[in-house]
Amino acid sequence: MKTVLVLSSSPAFPETISAGLGSSVFKVVHRIDFRQAEPLLRAGMIELAIVDIEGDAIQTTWTLEQLRRISPRSPIIACVSTQNHGEAEEDAYLQGASHVLTKPVRVRALSALVERLLLQSPHSIQESTGPSRTPSSRTMSTDKPAMPRRSASALEALDLVRDSSVV
Repeated sequence: MKTVLVLSSSPAFPETISAGLGSSVFKVVHRIDFRQAEPLLRAGMIELAIVDIEGDAIQTTWTLEQLRRISPRSPIIACVSTQNHGEAEEDAYLQGASHVLTKPVRVRALSALVERLLLQSPHSIQESTGPSRTPSSRTMSTDKPAMPRRSASALEALDLVRDSSVV
């Protein structure tokens, strides 16, 4: 079971997310602020964080910075209101959010995104299928030198650049 942290001052927001994700695959944990969530993050119990961005830009920036610092590999989904969408979206991406969604959040879209991030991640696919079996460059008959293998972090960075550059 994957644990999803929802940071929100509103109790209705995490209830909606919990109902949309379903309890058979995901465990949704609600905390009002980062300080309440910090012990779970430090213990490595959170696979993904959903942050309800409201009001105070300084507090939001600090929260996203702390999430990224403590859990650098966990995806962060920021949910912003339509009133300040442009500025809040930019700030969220600059502070390390993986994805930004506009409120009201469409639960089916959020559910699909969470499933893609957690259940179809390269790590879970590789673990379930075993190590990849690519032929070594010595057994390939080609005149060109073999392309160097890219690390997972390099591929993630390329995906991030690709996703961010789409207009």
